[in-house]
Amino acid sequence: MFCPNCGTKLPDDSKFCENCGTALGGVITEEKQPFPEVEVAPEEPQESTPQGPKKKRQKTINSADDIEGEKVTPNIYFCPDGVYRWVYEMPMLKNPTILFTVWKVMGISSGVLFLFMNLVSLFSGDMDLDYFLFTVKLLAILIAVFLVLGVIAYLIVAATYGWKYVVAFEMDEKQLKHIQIPRQQKKAEILGLITALAGIAARRPSTVGVGLVGAGRTSTTTNYARVRKIKANPSRHLIKLNEKLMHNQVYAEPEDFEFVLNYLKSRCTNAQ
Repeated sequence: MFCPNCGTKLPDDSKFCENCGTALGGVITEEKQPFPEVEVAPEEPQESTPQGPKKKRQKTINSADDIEGEKVTPNIYFCPDGVYRWVYEMPMLKNPTILFTVWKVMGISSGVLFLFMNLVSLFSGDMDLDYFLFTVKLLAILIAVFLVLGVIAYLIVAATYGWKYVVAFEMDEKQLKHIQIPRQQKKAEILGLITALAGIAARRPSTVGVGLVGAGRTSTTTNYARVRKIKANPSRHLIKLNEKLMHNQVYAEPEDFEFVLNYLKSRCTNAQ
């Protein structure tokens, strides 16, 4: 016999169901089949972490259309994994921020060389007015050469990128990540390798190193706790997060700029 309530198979003389306690009220001669089994599809295994289930990962970003989330400003999205994401496209001929950065690096290199030559001359006792004027002229020539070479190199890179520098940003409670999108990353790798080969041909290890770093570097991450200074330049859509030995450049459109700047200021508690 079977329990009419839960379908459990029982001895024929049972007065109560051993499973659910239903009074049977006598012998039931008609067999009643148990409840039909419902086939349930197994759940997909979800990777877990000490903090709980791992959140769904955002797919690779090549453009703003690839971002999945809720729009919080005209171009910034809050994604299901708790990260703000956006894509910025810089017209490289209209916004020469990268060119200015190249000039700055070259200018610092020239200044270091100028200082080194004069210090060596000073400690060796060879320092005089003629030598000092010679180093000043040399510095001026180096700066002029670097300015011209910087413009030529910038135009070559801009043309290779299609005259636009496209970058993605990820921003959460602890850090900001500046990511080169895949379609431009391959071009950067080629340019980096060309630079490294040119350094090998010229027997300049420093140039080889710069090329290899450029070829292998796909992103720059800044932890808010290490930021010492924040510089904002709204006219160039630029926010600089400066650490002791490096800095990260963050770009945002005018309609998103204040949101990004205020978010970073409120979390970079050690910044001036």
